[in-house]
Amino acid sequence: MILQLEDVSLSFGADEVFSGVSLTVDRGEKTALLGLNGSGKSSLMKIMADKLEPSSGSVNRTGGSRAAYLPQQVEEFPEGPLLWTVCRESGPAVEVRERLAEIHRRLAEDGVDPSRKESLLRELSLLQDKVLSTDAYRVENRAARILSGLGFAEKDFDKELMDFSGGWRMRAVLASLLLSRPDLLLLDEPTNHLDLDARLWLEGYLADHEDALWVVAHDPEFLDRISNKVLELELGSVSSYGGSYSFYEKKKREELEDREKTYRMQQQRKKKLEAYIAKWKAKPSMRGMVNSRRKMLEKMELVDRYRRPSRMKLSFGEPPRSSLRVVELQNAAKSYDAPVLEGVDLFVEREQRMGLVGPNGTGKSTLARILAGVEEADRGRTVRGKNVLIGFYCQDSDLELDPDLTLLEQIRELRPEAGQGEIRNLLARFLFTGEEVFKRTGVLSGGELSRLALARVVSSPVNLLILDEPTNHLDIYAREALKQALEAYTGTLILVSHDEKLLRGSVDEIWEIHDLAPRKYSGSPAEYLRKRREQIEERLRPRGSSSSAKAVGRGKARKRKKAGKSGGRGGSRADVMRRLRSVEEELVLCEARMKELQELLSDPSILADGPRVCELQKEHSAISSRLEELGELWSSMVEELEE
Repeated sequence: MILQLEDVSLSFGADEVFSGVSLTVDRGEKTALLGLNGSGKSSLMKIMADKLEPSSGSVNRTGGSRAAYLPQQVEEFPEGPLLWTVCRESGPAVEVRERLAEIHRRLAEDGVDPSRKESLLRELSLLQDKVLSTDAYRVENRAARILSGLGFAEKDFDKELMDFSGGWRMRAVLASLLLSRPDLLLLDEPTNHLDLDARLWLEGYLADHEDALWVVAHDPEFLDRISNKVLELELGSVSSYGGSYSFYEKKKREELEDREKTYRMQQQRKKKLEAYIAKWKAKPSMRGMVNSRRKMLEKMELVDRYRRPSRMKLSFGEPPRSSLRVVELQNAAKSYDAPVLEGVDLFVEREQRMGLVGPNGTGKSTLARILAGVEEADRGRTVRGKNVLIGFYCQDSDLELDPDLTLLEQIRELRPEAGQGEIRNLLARFLFTGEEVFKRTGVLSGGELSRLALARVVSSPVNLLILDEPTNHLDIYAREALKQALEAYTGTLILVSHDEKLLRGSVDEIWEIHDLAPRKYSGSPAEYLRKRREQIEERLRPRGSSSSAKAVGRGKARKRKKAGKSGGRGGSRADVMRRLRSVEEELVLCEARMKELQELLSDPSILADGPRVCELQKEHSAISSRLEELGELWSSMVEELEE
């Protein structure tokens, strides 16, 4: 056990968020935390991370266990070069190394008191164990792999963290948490700032994660691949399901069907008993039978009908007919500090449904804004067809909406002719009811802002929908409502998204931005996503992964491929034996040098020399990587000899 909650409740004033939550977190448990926006998921995670005190109940933690928490937003970021900052913020490994260096410096001082020296030596002995458990001298190497997986280029490693955008800084914070290897990793919507490649990499990394993991995410496919348990917060209480997200969906559906069936049977039985009592209660000769029915009625444990939480209702309506040419870009270009788009030729026809994909920073949002007319290209020509009515959703909704306007005013700004009743009905479909419509936009949460922005999009009929990452901050149920609405929409659609399920169900073709311009993929969206997943898993899955038989198979294929490049495949058995001996000889040399480096890094005189320590650490990381490569080569050659 890592952590235990007993009868935990949370309230803010008179508003109760949840109550009576009792749960245990065990090692190896990977939990998907579900619930509508506002159900208390983030608050529960903060309680588990010791960032928030519950209103009542107790939180018991196993001594020495560590929890690391990634919030949806980070207000302040550490300063320093990216790679070193991520290492420093990861915690134990760097702390151990710094303390080790400090002890060696003190031991090297003249005139150290014998008792103090003995104490330092005891601590040094304990720290050596921590060096091994935290893999302290390979922390930079591991950090580089994680950063690469999350989309950073090697040239970015020395760049100041504060020079990156907010989304990339969030990736760096995530990297430091992954690097820290906590006993309990708590991630609150970790995919919000990730493009498709980085999301797929994170999915593989978390699937191989061995310690306890809790994730709040609104992508069912992502959750399905990383979780072995689901916890649902609904109407202030918690329900637990063992198994994947798909199992939870099936089990939940069965539970609700059984509950509804039981409810109806009980109500029928109740009505019959009440009717019998009403009919015969005045007849003395039937008193015994009537009393018997009354007792039966009293003993019935009635099941309440399931109260489904309110969910967003979304429809884009029937689009007015536009001209065949909806929008066309001719040799369009756009630059900021550097070129973002160059030589873009794009013709969008009526009822075309295209998905725009590509890594963050490649110009997807810029292209969407140019197509929507929010921005103009620096060069080239933009031509829009006749009777084209554009509905544009921007992923930066909080920046696009006036924080001082109320929700009513936000819609009235676009529909000045609409009455208050009509506007309130529209907002109610997006879960804004009662006095909520008089809220100022500036106080809304990320999910509420997303719903309000979508309400503005559908407030008037449109025949060209341009949606830029519309599922960010939407819960699972709102995502499903959006997916169904897009599938039913018969107008022209341009969708920027990394949501696999949304792309597969909503668009007919994929355009990937590459070399400053979009290029159409020749296959279907499903085929593109499948091939992209295979490429990412092949290129970025951590070495040694064993999350599935398929992953193992891919690992062996990689080993054989590498062996082939070095001569490990092909040729006679004698050739393979000769190459195997060569690999074994290099393994012996690398292992010997690794031992020498570890001894040098424990030498007080060397630890006092900062530049020398950095040089040795770099060599340590390089040899460590080479040892892994040689190990893979050796394994593949042994496999070949055994076949």
